Amino acid sequence: ITRQPTAEPRALFEVTAGRFGRLDANGVVSGGLGSEALSGQLAFSHRSSDGYTTNLITGNNAEQEDTSSVRGKLRYQPSDGVDITATIQYARDKSTGIERVLRGDTLDFVGELPNDHTAVTNEDGRYDRELLALSLHGVFETAWGKLTSVTGYRDNDNRFFDGDNDGTPLTLVHFLYQLDDARQWSQELRLSGSSERFDWVAGLYYLNVEFAQNDAVQIAGAPGSLASIVLTNRLGVNGAIERFGQDITTDSYAVFGQLDYRLTRELKLSVGGRYTYEEKSGK
Repeated sequence: ITRQPTAEPRALFEVTAGRFGRLDANGVVSGGLGSEALSGQLAFSHRSSDGYTTNLITGNNAEQEDTSSVRGKLRYQPSDGVDITATIQYARDKSTGIERVLRGDTLDFVGELPNDHTAVTNEDGRYDRELLALSLHGVFETAWGKLTSVTGYRDNDNRFFDGDNDGTPLTLVHFLYQLDDARQWSQELRLSGSSERFDWVAGLYYLNVEFAQNDAVQIAGAPGSLASIVLTNRLGVNGAIERFGQDITTDSYAVFGQLDYRLTRELKLSVGGRYTYEEKSGK
């Protein structure tokens, strides 16, 4: 949970630098926007490094970080009984050099194992991940109680390319790509209230999620192995590319409530429940 925008001006910046080209930068500015009822906040974060591992096969630095995010908020409070906050967030991860390092005994064809700061994979691997998130949060004081509305949307694209999962200079298990895309939106409505003895809340919830996965993996046999002979005889090359994926849609509905009764100052009786109905479809 991040701090809410306020009319009072506020600013904070922080920069950290270190070995291996590390650079972290974070900052936030907040304050009023020309009206007592309207305030805003803008925050950012960035982290990068040149990596602390060397890939002896490709000659590139591994474990290179490159992540950035920015978040903006607008808060509207026209009266004591109304409080509305809109939030937007965007994040990107373009880190490279995702290495797998073998430990323990290995077969002769693998060669000598690297130390803690080297790798021997014939692919570096890289991420390209994006996140977009939107939310609208509103609180309204009514004659029936406090009405809270929470609306959310998230679009998450997780992409990974050239993954060397076998951790060797050979092409044994390589992910050519892993593409995971997830989009979801949700809506929650809550009505709550209290009296001298009672506290209560009742609400409705809906969630829709659409998820798509599309992967391709290349599998080959070790030199001289039965797998390499079979693959070469059947395909003409020592290596098979397997593509697979799935598409799943989820719709979830819920109704919930809770009633608290204060028997004494130290003792409270609570009764609550939730009913959820969910539909899934996919291929």
